[in-house]
Amino acid sequence: IAETCYIATASNFYPTLKIIINTIDTSQYKISSGSSGKIFAQIMNKAPYDIFFSADQKRVNLLPETIKYNQKTYAYGKIVVWDKNANSDFNKKLAIKKLTDSKKIALANTKLAPYGNAADEFLKALKLDEKVRKYVFGENINQTLNFVKSGSVKIGIVSLAQIIQLRKEKKFQGGVWIVDSDLYSPIIQDVALLKSGSEKKSCDTIWKLLSEKKIKQLIKDTGYGVY
Repeated sequence: IAETCYIATASNFYPTLKIIINTIDTSQYKISSGSSGKIFAQIMNKAPYDIFFSADQKRVNLLPETIKYNQKTYAYGKIVVWDKNANSDFNKKLAIKKLTDSKKIALANTKLAPYGNAADEFLKALKLDEKVRKYVFGENINQTLNFVKSGSVKIGIVSLAQIIQLRKEKKFQGGVWIVDSDLYSPIIQDVALLKSGSEKKSCDTIWKLLSEKKIKQLIKDTGYGVY
């Protein structure tokens, strides 16, 4: 019997990972998603995961050698400002004005979610953090997206990958500005193959797939930078 490979992924990468797994035998994989910080804590508390797709590099670096078998970078994340009520001509100037004028803005938890941390850096870089009236924090980037999607918050800082996914599902409305990459530290996303997964053929298949040209292109097409 083929062994199941248990994968934990940062919320932002979940839709892309599902597409990757659909190119092989899906029955051999079980995926959980959440914020990178939460998954990291679960792994440290002996959660039975075999592969961990983080939304940063820091947490993968912090995994002790007793747990981690291997690691590599699989993507670079990008953040966007999404205003559900804006037009398609939404740009930097309009985004800054809207962030300043809005009663509240949504972003991911700055301690648990790397995309939240990047959003925080961007706001500070433009000194917008002094002007924002109220933050609504999502535990992870998916919850942040849902705040804006549901209309409970009018504007939020989310990932480009999520917006591409929404457009694909024909559920996107409003305007988006892709935040200048020099306004926040690079979101280097690393994946760890854990010791528990190092002997599993199903885990090895995914690990090797990540180096393939067509998979790198797929990751790029879904809203990430690739190396």
